[in-house]
Amino acid sequence: MSTATPIRHRRRKGVTLIELAFVIAIIAILVVAALAVYRAVSQTLSINSAIRDVATIRQAMKNFAGDDQICCGEDTANLTQWFQIRGFLSGAIRDEAIQNGTSATLSGVNPWQGDYSFSVDEDLPYQFQLQITEVDAEMLDTLRRKLADGAEGEPNVSEGDDSGQITVVYPL
Repeated sequence: MSTATPIRHRRRKGVTLIELAFVIAIIAILVVAALAVYRAVSQTLSINSAIRDVATIRQAMKNFAGDDQICCGEDTANLTQWFQIRGFLSGAIRDEAIQNGTSATLSGVNPWQGDYSFSVDEDLPYQFQLQITEVDAEMLDTLRRKLADGAEGEPNVSEGDDSGQITVVYPL
């Protein structure tokens, strides 16, 4: 009979490399999913903000014009009545117009830090053209479709490397 002592198995404390890799993989998947959701929400908010801004500009132009032509024989190239049109804007876009507005351009106020520019053709005084610059290229098509409602014809899109612009003609 042997007098050997029984072998005790020690439990190791800590985690194995496989367990650690598994936890890191789960965390990475969660981070990627969160970033995708954040990007989608951010894009939706930007488009909705631009749609609200365009609605505000359209309403301001309609209110300014009333039932008449927009400029009634004035210098339509510069919209010299900018200071009057600005008074018809509302909310945050009005504050930006007061600070950054010159002629008929609201500089750096759209969600992509581009401009809203609008003009009136003296041959077509019952409509105005609105141009939105620096629109994120991924959002151009969605924004174009949403801006088409109420427009005179299909919005014109010109695309650059990573951004573009949309030109829309609206009736007064």
